[in-house]
Amino acid sequence: MDSPVVLSRHWTGFAVAILSLGACDMPDSRVRTESAVGAELIVQWSVGRIEGTGPDLFGEISALLVDPLGRLHVVDATAGEVRVFGADGSYVRTYARRGQGPGELSDPVGIATGPDGAVWLLDVANNRYTLYDTAGVHVADLPRPASGYSKPWLGGFDETGRLADATFRRSEAGNELILVRWNVVLGGDDVVPRLSPADTTPLPRTPPDRFTVYEIDASGQRRGVSVAIPFSSGLRREFSPTGTIWEANTERYRLVEYIPGGDTVRRVERPHTAERITTFQLDSALAVLAERTSPELSYDEERIPGEWPALESFFADGAGRLWVRPIESPPVRGFDVHDSDGFRRVGSPVYIESNPRPQVRGDTLWGVTVGELGVQRVVRTVLTARR
Repeated sequence: MDSPVVLSRHWTGFAVAILSLGACDMPDSRVRTESAVGAELIVQWSVGRIEGTGPDLFGEISALLVDPLGRLHVVDATAGEVRVFGADGSYVRTYARRGQGPGELSDPVGIATGPDGAVWLLDVANNRYTLYDTAGVHVADLPRPASGYSKPWLGGFDETGRLADATFRRSEAGNELILVRWNVVLGGDDVVPRLSPADTTPLPRTPPDRFTVYEIDASGQRRGVSVAIPFSSGLRREFSPTGTIWEANTERYRLVEYIPGGDTVRRVERPHTAERITTFQLDSALAVLAERTSPELSYDEERIPGEWPALESFFADGAGRLWVRPIESPPVRGFDVHDSDGFRRVGSPVYIESNPRPQVRGDTLWGVTVGELGVQRVVRTVLTARR
């Protein structure tokens, strides 16, 4: 996965996930109305420290989960373990550890609650799902019949208890992106579930807009390097907890929700004025490219857009609300929240990262913030009407 080009704490370029997103000409649906009623996320507590030891000292947080009891599961990819915190932020337990043995994790990128309440961890390095029960006891390791992944994970469980996971399959045209859904079979006295294929949905995709540049390696050989073009827009999808998919080309503020392999459900669209890319921002992005390749390399700057895309990120919650972060000046710390009542801008006192994906239950949102020294912490916030 490409790393984003970071220009400041809040203005970021766009990483293109391994599972690139395809363009679709979606049929029209109703355009959502706007509401003047605003709201704000109020921080209730946070976990995370800069130095010392303890379960709240995180390496790289790759995923979050809030279980049915309101406990927060924080996946630390560096340590290869999961730390659980109670509804009040107090430490509860740690489960899993780094490795390749039973119950161990090498590169955990996703976490979800299964139909029986067990926690499922997607470990892409071991290419399996590792299951733990509600007490943090290892239950099973199930081979993952898939390849390829995205960060955040494009998958999870839907309302019917089916497991969805995006992957690739070979076709005459090359690697085809698909969404595979499995039924989780819990049979009799067998405590280990089985995966039974339910359906497969193709997800058309387009290659990301990239530079092909060259550098001289340590042996003196000239080799090609493919790098993402700064500020370029792209097609992106997010899997909804309700089992639908939200899709958007980040160039426009236009998002479409549809049933995998089925009909369009909703369309969200708002007018948006694109922000011009400044000379400083362009120079900063080119400096990052030079660090990744070679300072002597030249780039076709005409292929670099003159404007930012309209959208930075988006995700949906279990209540059917769509949370969108547009790119505006000054930067948006909060989100645009679209629901059955329309639209409202939700402010936030802290910038909540898009990856790992925030978790929302009712009016409570958990997300990761990054401090000045690059230290990650998790905040629990509550949605409150703006005074």
